[in-house]
Amino acid sequence: MYDGFRACDRTGGVADVWQTAYNEMLGLFRNFAAIPIPLSRADGYHIHPDKIAEEIARGTSVILTSNPRNPTGQVITNPELAQIQDICRDRATLIFDEFYAGYSYTTNCDGTVVSAAENVEDVNEDDVLIIDGLTKRFRLPGWRVAWIVGPKEFIKAIGSCGSYLDGGTNVPFQEAAIPMLDPPKVHAEMKALQTHFRTKRDYIVGRLERMGFKLPYTPNSTFYLWLDLSGLPESINDGLNFFNACLDEKVIVVPGIFFDLNPSKRRDLFDSPCHHFVRVSYGPRMEVLEMGMDGFERVIKKHVFIPRPNRAVVEAGVRSADWCAIDIRGTGGVRARI
Repeated sequence: MYDGFRACDRTGGVADVWQTAYNEMLGLFRNFAAIPIPLSRADGYHIHPDKIAEEIARGTSVILTSNPRNPTGQVITNPELAQIQDICRDRATLIFDEFYAGYSYTTNCDGTVVSAAENVEDVNEDDVLIIDGLTKRFRLPGWRVAWIVGPKEFIKAIGSCGSYLDGGTNVPFQEAAIPMLDPPKVHAEMKALQTHFRTKRDYIVGRLERMGFKLPYTPNSTFYLWLDLSGLPESINDGLNFFNACLDEKVIVVPGIFFDLNPSKRRDLFDSPCHHFVRVSYGPRMEVLEMGMDGFERVIKKHVFIPRPNRAVVEAGVRSADWCAIDIRGTGGVRARI
């Protein structure tokens, strides 16, 4: 899984981008040569402060990260987040995409929002830009209302670009958004949001584990789960085949390859580190999630081969009605009667 990339512009400047891995995003960086930096699956695709320090030592001047991150469902929290900001202070500009910031389950769903703003010492001196909006945590994508918090000189330049490109968000929606951002209302909304989505997360995690999936970590943010299929039968152990099998059961997942960064198209599809993954969303209503997990089970049952005991085994005392445990991942979990 590539959750970020390192880019060098043609004049020698360097920028690190740790973001949601959509290839389409690379079109925004036409003046950069993108160099993917792999994050380790073994530690949950975590961005470590020492890695940030290493990249700055290489000459990086700008770092962009999504926090929390889609599709891995991971978030950097304090004190590590503060440590990263301290490392970058006066050395590199930090750009945080915090659209999923409300979907954090690290503080027992008390309404706390993880944000780099907490660690900004002077908004006009710290080179930190924070991007957020109503799209995700307020569930209003159609409003197209978003904002950027940062030093005045940055905001002035960004405002000029926005005016030139699209004129900005329409005024009625901007005015309607203001009362929604009243701090007490936001806190109450985030507390309800976190409680609701953590319940759905726990449901999905529990169902998947009972099917035999072993999850290396539980997502601590967003409403996505990065699911490894490599232990499934070969017919469904990659994102595209699993996607097609799920379609037959009226279930939708996103194949992992759509989150891969392969800017020069040099890597074959089957060599992608995302090839054996899908993104599972627990954003829909609970009854929809229940139907989706039922569909997963039907897909697995269709493709898992369950051998019957031979005559010698039966004669040795194993009755045909006994339970036989089979394991789709080499770790236990799927049971079927024989």
